[in-house]
Amino acid sequence: MIVYTFANLKGGSCKTTSAVSIAEALAREGYNVLAVDLDPQGSLSRWLVTRSGAVTSLLRGDVDGMSLQTADLGGAAGRIDVLAADRSLVEMDDLRATKISSRLKRVWDASAGYDYGLVDPPPSVGALVIGALMASDGILSPVEAGPGAMDGLKDTIELIDDTDAGSLTGTFACRVDRRTTLDKSIRGGLLQEFGPVDSGGQAFRTQIREAVALREARTAYEPPGLYKPNMSTVSDYADLTTELLNLETQKHE
Repeated sequence: MIVYTFANLKGGSCKTTSAVSIAEALAREGYNVLAVDLDPQGSLSRWLVTRSGAVTSLLRGDVDGMSLQTADLGGAAGRIDVLAADRSLVEMDDLRATKISSRLKRVWDASAGYDYGLVDPPPSVGALVIGALMASDGILSPVEAGPGAMDGLKDTIELIDDTDAGSLTGTFACRVDRRTTLDKSIRGGLLQEFGPVDSGGQAFRTQIREAVALREARTAYEPPGLYKPNMSTVSDYADLTTELLNLETQKHE
């Protein structure tokens, strides 16, 4: 199982949206995904399944009693199983990051049958996010287009460097309104500063367009591709997922 953590220390950066959308895209390609909600707000859990204290129990040491919920994808070839979170997870931020990391790694060791693990931690500096970064094979950092877009990414990279926790696999622009010059420039700025992933850099070429239907899918508690398969954002995340899969193939050649 390859584990990615979605990280950006700026709130509203499309972190949860990206985790849900890429998990769905992988499942529709036939992969089995273990999604771990590590945010006390439980946004990913509420979107795909039902919020619960499953992750809290896990971090308390009850790895053998993991309680999984399966998301309804309407007959996809693969599946998404969710380790859900709720507000009780706030108590776990008092744990050391190394303890959180070690318990997450025990989950990876005990989780047979999954191709990918995707972790959605909170958008703040703390043990939960650092522990998740330490337990990951790579880090994906979405950047919301607009003023101050790069600030959260730079803070995230500083955190990664300061804690020696994993490495940035790639960053990408989200909620892009192609009618505005500023939004369109974000993708170019990321590619220029970090280089494209297919050439050894850390920026994906795909940009994720803004879509009202995506917010509607979240409100309806349905995966985007199930709610409206033909929306532009679903297509964009599918392209981004293809880039990620190609990157992994490239690394193993």
